[in-house]
Amino acid sequence: MENLLDSEMDLISPADISMLCRTRSGPCVSIFMPTHRVRQEERHDRLRFRNLLATAAEEVAAVAPEVATGDVLSEAQWLLGNSAEFWRHQAETLAVFMAPGETYWYRLPITVAEFLSVGDTFHVAPLIRVMDTNGHFFVLTLSSNSTRLFEGSRYQMMVRDLANTPTSLTDVTRYDVQQPYLQIHTGTPKTPFSNGGSVVFHGHGEAADRALTKMRTMEYLRQLENGVRHSIGSSQAPLVLVGQPTLVGQYREVNQYPFLLEEALMRNPRDLSLSDLHDQVWPLLSAYQERSKRRALEELSIVRGHASNRVSTVLKRMADAAEERRIKTLFVRSEDDITGRPDSDGQKSLTPIQSADETQLLDRILARTLDNGGDVYIVGDEVLPGHVPATALFRY
Repeated sequence: MENLLDSEMDLISPADISMLCRTRSGPCVSIFMPTHRVRQEERHDRLRFRNLLATAAEEVAAVAPEVATGDVLSEAQWLLGNSAEFWRHQAETLAVFMAPGETYWYRLPITVAEFLSVGDTFHVAPLIRVMDTNGHFFVLTLSSNSTRLFEGSRYQMMVRDLANTPTSLTDVTRYDVQQPYLQIHTGTPKTPFSNGGSVVFHGHGEAADRALTKMRTMEYLRQLENGVRHSIGSSQAPLVLVGQPTLVGQYREVNQYPFLLEEALMRNPRDLSLSDLHDQVWPLLSAYQERSKRRALEELSIVRGHASNRVSTVLKRMADAAEERRIKTLFVRSEDDITGRPDSDGQKSLTPIQSADETQLLDRILARTLDNGGDVYIVGDEVLPGHVPATALFRY
């Protein structure tokens, strides 16, 4: 995908969280390390990462002596020594996840305190904070000449592929031969622009031309809508439309994606630069996210008062419910309480009420909730009193 805004950050979607949380054999190493955008700090970042890898190697050898540390860390070690360009283009935090034969890294737009863990699963909870502040959305710029699909966040936007999908009216009508009149009868055989059926047009001149143009446009939009859903896949991120009112309205008629925003940006996409496009759609998406979070908190408050069996702060009960696809909404503490607070030396340590096993359990709950179509929100003490790491609202 072509990166259109900040090239020093990486998009994170629920699909990434699910991928990182799948079951793996062998030790899983997770590193979060603050980084710098200033090139003069590149050497410092690489040295700090080298030290963290050395610590990770010691911990891997301690918990899994049968596993060669090189099988886990080799790709990250290569990155350290051979990719100067990578280190010149950092954001606020580098997150690296390593397991035998696998390495993944993300450059994050927010600062996450330094953290290293070695366990049975990757530690993904801090990424939820990124998703919560970052947002995740799609934008479809509608035009009869050039339609594009974007995937974006608060800080960036990228073109998403619409393979084998018409992106202009010309793509649908290129083989059409203009007729001197329009005459379509009931029972007309299927054509590239019509499924046949009961609609009957007779006529000459402008009225017939308008009818034919609308028929072609609707077929174009039907094919486009099918391609958009195929490209988005199983994502539940909101989709916002950008285009002239008539085309936006016609697209809504054929839309089958359940997370299409009611609000749209009624502008000709050709009049907007890419940065202008992002700046103008983000307030629509931010408002949508705030409304969604507010409704979720209101529901939690109501259910707490009337059906306490549908709410739990017990991790084991939440884990069982997550496996049974029963978590509707998960409310999680901010990153400080998920990964622990700095100790006297400034290093992160888990809070007494959250052991390493509990942290891994919370990671699995997060992943299963997202996999099963649940929502996850970052909240504070006003929602999660008493240092509990999370609260789940069950579907039943």
